[in-house]
Amino acid sequence: MGDLFKPWRRKIGVVTLVMVCVFSVGWVRSFGISDVMECFPSESSMIRLISWGGNVSCSYQIGKPPVKYVKWFLFFAYENQYSFETEYEGCQWVWRVGHMGVATCSDTTSDSIAAVSPYWSIVIPLTLLSAYLLLSKPRIAKPKAIVENGLSE
Repeated sequence: MGDLFKPWRRKIGVVTLVMVCVFSVGWVRSFGISDVMECFPSESSMIRLISWGGNVSCSYQIGKPPVKYVKWFLFFAYENQYSFETEYEGCQWVWRVGHMGVATCSDTTSDSIAAVSPYWSIVIPLTLLSAYLLLSKPRIAKPKAIVENGLSE
């Protein structure tokens, strides 16, 4: 059993499997509750991570943040209220396929750019990668050939 986790591939496989579990929990939770994490690197910028409606969104906002700058980091949750189209109403899509894409948004006080991705586009590739790393047979190491030093005196 100790040899099972010796190769790095198995260790990375376990890490990706844990990541799959975390993203799956976020995916299921996002259908009922929206989670928002905000980070304020300065008074005029904000990084926001939102999990809602089966999607995850990361945005960077430049300008006056909508909340008073009192903490460096905020986390809050609320019940889902808005559909995907309502959440990004008034934004210009730079690139979009379904619920995946990049949008720019502007209002009177700030500009922002957001990258949106459905959870399935994260969970499925990570699951496949984890399965490959954990279930594939490790390669057998070839013995190193002994090379004699060809120096002559």
